Amino acid sequence: MTSPRFSNTILVPGTSGQSPSVQTLGALDQPRKKRPHRKSRKGCDACKRRKVKCDERVPCTNCLHRNEQCFQPRHISVAIPVVAKAIDPVPWINLMHLELFHHWDKETRPTLAFPQIWPIVMQQAFHEDFVMSAILDTSAMHLSSLCPHETRYKDASEHLMAQSRPSSFARTFSRPAQ
Repeated sequence: MTSPRFSNTILVPGTSGQSPSVQTLGALDQPRKKRPHRKSRKGCDACKRRKVKCDERVPCTNCLHRNEQCFQPRHISVAIPVVAKAIDPVPWINLMHLELFHHWDKETRPTLAFPQIWPIVMQQAFHEDFVMSAILDTSAMHLSSLCPHETRYKDASEHLMAQSRPSSFARTFSRPAQ
């Protein structure tokens, strides 16, 4: 197999006692010129079906030569944003809630009675805000009792207790089952 670098090189035999010489046909380091290429994105259906380039005229040259119907597809312009829109954070999630949920899962829940029910309650908390608020409130009260000098846990508990009040509970169960 010949190397592309030497594909235009030939060995010329020497004459009358001279050694053979190497001759190059054409320039080696000159880059090839590419033929210009224009991509056809809005070509007619016949050209697309035959997988040939369409000149996008109406009717196109290919269809005129082949005496075919030239159907131009309708193109709907869809703008795709360059940068995806940032996901809006859920307004009620904050670092305190994450801390309380972690404490609930690792410290509070194992100390409670009826361990078989808590995994079900935790799953329900992801569907009902008042259940999540009750879990976070219980965790905040637990932390408040463990760290009485930290007033932020007591404040969080009071705020979360208002969110898990019975009116939220009643609203949920007055809705038809899904």
